Amino acid sequence: MGNTVNGAWRAVLDASRNSGIAIDSAYAAARMEQLSGTLRSARAQIMEMAGEEFDLDNSLALGIILFEKLGLSPVRRVGVAYSVSNYDIERLEHPISEAILAYKHADRDACWIAQVRQASMRGRVRPTFEPNKVGRITTSKPNVQGIPEPVRSLIISDPGCMLIQADWNAMHLRLLANLSMDPELIHLFEHGKDPFVEMAAMLFHKAMEDVTADERATAKITTYSLLYGSSCDGVADGCGLQVEAVKAYKEAFSDRFPRIHRWTERTYKAARKAGQVLTICGRQLCIDDLASKRVRRGTLVSRVLQGSEADILMGAITRTAEMLRGIGGRVLFPIHDALLVQAPLESAIEAAAMLRAAMTDIGRTLAVPLAAKVTAGQDWGHMHAC
Repeated sequence: MGNTVNGAWRAVLDASRNSGIAIDSAYAAARMEQLSGTLRSARAQIMEMAGEEFDLDNSLALGIILFEKLGLSPVRRVGVAYSVSNYDIERLEHPISEAILAYKHADRDACWIAQVRQASMRGRVRPTFEPNKVGRITTSKPNVQGIPEPVRSLIISDPGCMLIQADWNAMHLRLLANLSMDPELIHLFEHGKDPFVEMAAMLFHKAMEDVTADERATAKITTYSLLYGSSCDGVADGCGLQVEAVKAYKEAFSDRFPRIHRWTERTYKAARKAGQVLTICGRQLCIDDLASKRVRRGTLVSRVLQGSEADILMGAITRTAEMLRGIGGRVLFPIHDALLVQAPLESAIEAAAMLRAAMTDIGRTLAVPLAAKVTAGQDWGHMHAC
């Protein structure tokens, strides 16, 4: 992956691993006790409504209870089995669904706390950092990037310090605008409009001012899913939309942003010819499975955007570390489209400005500049705009 992947970012994250990341052990113990109570209560409610004891952690057994014994209508099937994902459970019109979701969420959070506690030593964790095949940095032992929001208070700042995080705003869409140079998409960003509100208005055929937060979120998932090659049927199923509505939105999107389609076709043809795609920084990503002709255009779009984001984040890690060094701050870890750092309390405002600059100024002029939201707090679960 060239110098980008084997460069200075690695030394920065090695330093983070060596120093370790502080964990709130008292919070972990108290939260685990609370979650244990939730699990017991939810399980008791489920068994009472089911009218019998069964293995709640067995998807097949749960499906039989819900759709055969209780006679509920299954939302989806996976092969011959019933689908009992959170998406399916949320759509059941029966009080048992609320108890099952409470159980699932509590079980997920408890498992994450257990993983972090197991990996901690003297109140700190030292995760391993490695790039995946497109260059995105992943964490393991433990996977701090994957800690669910309800238990992110596990991660705390060192004494006398503040956690600060910068999250990119609509990063992949901004990258897509710069790569495709689609004038309409560029226009949206130039005029400070929220692109996903615009797209929600297209998807739901309503005025922008009437778009709800849920509709915006659905439009965001729908847009990215279609760009990355998901079928209209799959998107409709996953987002709870009508297939015809997704098809109409896909066509309207292509009509409104035609250069995105042209860029996608150019990228696909170039990849077929050269066996690789290029990130926005010019890094080559080999596409080993192109010869099989199974690679979809959406897969290539995803790899280019994820690889480009990875390149920029690696540079941001290095720039941030250099800037923070002078005020006693340090980088903790990246979270795909965000970066978490800490700095002394008295320098928090200065550190926030440094982090924002490092995440948005990549040393080259872009048609659509990058933007980042910066938040800060004493623990990762309670971060506020700054």
